[in-house]
Amino acid sequence: MAYHAAHDKPYGDDLQHTITLIGGNGAAVDITQLVLEFTIYESIFRNFMSADFVIRDASGIVDSLPIVGQEQIIIDFTGRSARLGYRKSLLFKLYKLSDRRKIAGDAHVYILKATSFELEKNAVQNRSPYYKDKLGSDVVQDVYEQYISPNSDKPIFIEPTENVVPFVGTGHNPFEIIQHVGKHSRSVNYGEKSHYLFYETREGYNFRTLASLFDAEQEFDYQYEFSDPSTEKAQRTVEGIRKSVIGFTFLDTVDTLSSLREGLYDNKTMVIDPLTKNFTEVDFNYARDFNAVPHIQGGGKPTIRTNVNNILGQGAGGPSHNRLIYDNLNTVKQNQTFDGRLTADNDSQTYFSTERYKHVTNSIVQQASIKQHGIAITVPSNLNIVPGHIITIRIPTNEEYSTYIKYYGNDAKFLVTAVSNRLTKNGDYVTNLECVKESFGKDVNGNPVFTDDVASFVLNLISQGLTFTGQDFNVVSGFERSVEKLVTDIENNPVEFLSRFAPEPAQKLIAIINAISKFRNFKKPNATDLKKLDPRDKLIEQAQAGD
Repeated sequence: MAYHAAHDKPYGDDLQHTITLIGGNGAAVDITQLVLEFTIYESIFRNFMSADFVIRDASGIVDSLPIVGQEQIIIDFTGRSARLGYRKSLLFKLYKLSDRRKIAGDAHVYILKATSFELEKNAVQNRSPYYKDKLGSDVVQDVYEQYISPNSDKPIFIEPTENVVPFVGTGHNPFEIIQHVGKHSRSVNYGEKSHYLFYETREGYNFRTLASLFDAEQEFDYQYEFSDPSTEKAQRTVEGIRKSVIGFTFLDTVDTLSSLREGLYDNKTMVIDPLTKNFTEVDFNYARDFNAVPHIQGGGKPTIRTNVNNILGQGAGGPSHNRLIYDNLNTVKQNQTFDGRLTADNDSQTYFSTERYKHVTNSIVQQASIKQHGIAITVPSNLNIVPGHIITIRIPTNEEYSTYIKYYGNDAKFLVTAVSNRLTKNGDYVTNLECVKESFGKDVNGNPVFTDDVASFVLNLISQGLTFTGQDFNVVSGFERSVEKLVTDIENNPVEFLSRFAPEPAQKLIAIINAISKFRNFKKPNATDLKKLDPRDKLIEQAQAGD
């Protein structure tokens, strides 16, 4: 029996919803049965959430309320709590009615467009606050509490900043203030790797760096597979259905010209201090400075071959992206006083230096990197996932000899940049995820991929002075062979590598074998290989058993 025949909602499971429209006069109308479809949007690139509701109206609600663009829309979700996420009830402000047309009989179809209330609050405020000596994160907290969140229970996550960001408002709206502060702020944890984003998700508002999103652990065990939920294998468990990718679209994967223009591969920022007449330059070269910017865990390897000294390598003729900015070239720890004439009170902008030039090049690279290697997938409804989460997507390849796309890796980690939760035409629920890899899961230069834990483990063994003697191989504290060569030998042929050593020192290598076997690109010993190594059979079998 097909799964679709046994369940009305194979993708939404037990999820249910009610939608209430509240008119300007306070009258509440349940329009759940009138909504043919709805979509709720959220993204790390937007300061607010939005929603579209497709309405089939045969009772004339649009005229009887009437709908004038000042109504509220409340959508409530019910179901298993594990799938509902943090906020089970969402409140939107209606701002537009569009695409109204008459269909059969007296019925009309139209779309109601709504956004978070905070967007309207932002649009009607022109503020001129003055902050002379507050940290950037404190400014954001103050602006949010005073102008955005009054009478609202939405929480905000603010990543602490390390520098003072003076600000003199001249009729700015709150979102503009926060975005300005974000450009000049540096994170306590990420310093010159900072690129702040301000966005809303179902969990609340966020003022945090892209680096912190890249560096985050995978919060939930969401590993999506490319399979059909209606197939016999997927029917066996509800969990199998939830992990299925219903549909997908590859977004821009490779666009070298765009990456050059946007400064991913090579960019330069020229900085002038108009007061002191000082000038400096800072630059970034992808081949040289790859590790200077953060990358998603489980990846973090180049998207181009940086070991080739060509137009994209370290020998590039010049930056393809240039910009000139003005900034204070003093340091945050030594404020400019000009013989005591300047203070935080009479000229906070000059006294406190934001040193934006120190992180602007890295910010350019990070913005460009999240446009690389994207994929949009549709999965069974999951209200727990919000933009900024890390998920695993197993993407199959079209090569006969490879199960998954090689450079993404078997457990490819992706950053979710946008989410839309939809009620489909057939009354089911799905979640659309826009995800980005930003760098390959495997080094395209041919180097093995290991996590810091294993690299540190191997380094620790060697640093303790362990000596392994075998065919032309000797590792001592002098590091005759590098750690990279050691792990490469183990990865390429662990059985042959292990057979070089006498049983006693080889026992110590078994721990390394067991640790490295966690990686999908590790070539585990097989029975045929083991039979060829009679003198070491027992030892190798022990190592294999440890996997």
